[in-house]
Amino acid sequence: MEAILEPANIIMVVAGLGMFLTIIAFGMPVVARDNFNSCLKAVAERREQLQASANLKKEETMRTRLRQEQSKNFMRMVVDRFRLLNDERAKGMRNKLAQAGLRGQGPLYTYVFFRFVGPMIAAAVVAFYIFVMARPDWTITVQLLVIAAAAGVGYLLPQILLANNIKKRQQAITKSYPDALDLLVICVEAGLSVEAGFNRVAEEFDETAPPLAEEMGLIPIDNDQNPMAHDLRPMDLILSGCAMRLFQALQQ
Repeated sequence: MEAILEPANIIMVVAGLGMFLTIIAFGMPVVARDNFNSCLKAVAERREQLQASANLKKEETMRTRLRQEQSKNFMRMVVDRFRLLNDERAKGMRNKLAQAGLRGQGPLYTYVFFRFVGPMIAAAVVAFYIFVMARPDWTITVQLLVIAAAAGVGYLLPQILLANNIKKRQQAITKSYPDALDLLVICVEAGLSVEAGFNRVAEEFDETAPPLAEEMGLIPIDNDQNPMAHDLRPMDLILSGCAMRLFQALQQ
């Protein structure tokens, strides 16, 4: 114990401790700088990864959009080539598609295209199955009847799918329609214009009833013209005249 407390030993301990603290004092900035550089490097690598991922997603989106445009152009070319669409038929089909929430030229050409090629595709698939894969012991008459029935199903399938979409959309709209009427009447009685009332209803039902909000938002009102006599036609088709009667009641 006395040897430890000797002045020479104490000086050696103090000198060693001072040297250790000096090394730490000079070494900590280097270590901290290395950690900072590592963080910067990691952030830069992460930024490059995110940028590469964003560029890849953008390229995929562009390719998907290009394929869709090519498909639409091909369907439009086929429809125009065979003159499958005239003004009178187009008007009725647009009304049907609008009831399903499909608006614009794209859905119209797609619907007409698949009504045209649907029978051929269905007949070709069934014929391949009968003559190549299954080869059932049927007479040629029965085989041709089955192929003809498949062609008929292929022709009716787009109409069936469209009718189902219309029915589902009508049910979704009808379910929330009474609440929308109540809100619209409250808005009009509170002093809002009919146009502002429809916009308010569209905003309120945007999340709970998107089909109803979409239809309400698509109703334009021009106070300088005959209000809603024509513009409520989409809602009138969907709701069997309820929207037209509603507007007439609000105008009184």
